This record gives sequence, C-alpha cells and structure tokens, in this order.
Amino acid sequence: AFVYGLARHLHVRVTRPVFPVLPTVCVGNITVGGTGKTPIVQALRALFRDQAPVVLLRGFGGEKAGPHFVHVDDSPLAVGDEALLHAQDGPTVMAKNRLDGVRTIAQTSPDTTWIILDDGLQNRQIQAHVNLLVVDGAVGFGNGYLIPAGPLREPMRDALQRADLCVIV
Repeated sequence: AFVYGLARHLHVRVTRPVFPVLPTVCVGNITVGGTGKTPIVQALRALFRDQAPVVLLRGFGGEKAGPHFVHVDDSPLAVGDEALLHAQDGPTVMAKNRLDGVRTIAQTSPDTTWIILDDGLQNRQIQAHVNLLVVDGAVGFGNGYLIPAGPLREPMRDALQRADLCVIV
C-alpha cells in the first residue's frame, strides 16, 4: 500500500491536468469494484438528454485504444461491455487516453454540449468541471487503506477535496 501510495503521489505531482473545452462532469469512485457509477451516468444522460451529452469512458476490458465512437454492434472484446451498455443510450466514446477522447468529441461532435466522464476521478489528465463521488453505502470506504491493503484507489482526503458532490448508493 505504501508503494502504491507513493507511486500515485508522484504521478499526481508530475501530471498537469487540463480543463476540457466542453463542460465535463466526472462520475467516479475511490474504491475498487462497483459502486453504482453506471446507473448514475445513465440517469444523468437521461435527465439531460436534450442537451446532447456524450459519455466518455476508458473501455475497460476492450482491446481498442481509441478514441472510438462506440456502436451497438461493436464487439465487447474490442470496446468493453460497459461501453456497449452506454452506446445503447446514446453517443459514447471509449478511449484509453481520455484526454484524446475529449479532443475527439470536441472536434467531431458539434451538437455536444457537455461530456459525462465515467470512472475518471483518478484520471489526472482531465480536470473535470464537476466531480461526483459515488460511494457504495453498504461498503463505504472499507478499512480505509490503499490498494492492496484495502480497497482505496487514493486517500479519502484527496478524493473528498476534489468532490463537488457525494452520492451514496
């Protein structure tokens, strides 16, 4: 956990985040595993559908690096199953480098008014305009330790300082 924390600390110190051109809302968590981010992303998209948001995610489990506009007939091996789930609801871009994804959306999607960044709280390249921290109410923050001693991806203090809103599922 000490080595993981040190590596994360160094990464944060050398990375200079960029504000995306388009307003960006990040829906993230600080624990390993599911906390309910996907339903929150889906609810935000549905609630603000008339504002043409695009979901941007890493495409976990997919082989493509992207940026790639996900189509419902894409292979889950290529883009990841979560990307396909979001693509059923509307425009979705997967990109291992999410800053490249933001740039692609801004350059190729003139109707897009904002981006929903799925699981990007630890992505230090992008400084989202709004950060939603999603917490599993049954699990909370576990034992409060960083990976691998506990479930935390980063210290609670750091995440809570960046969070604009905390949603407990």
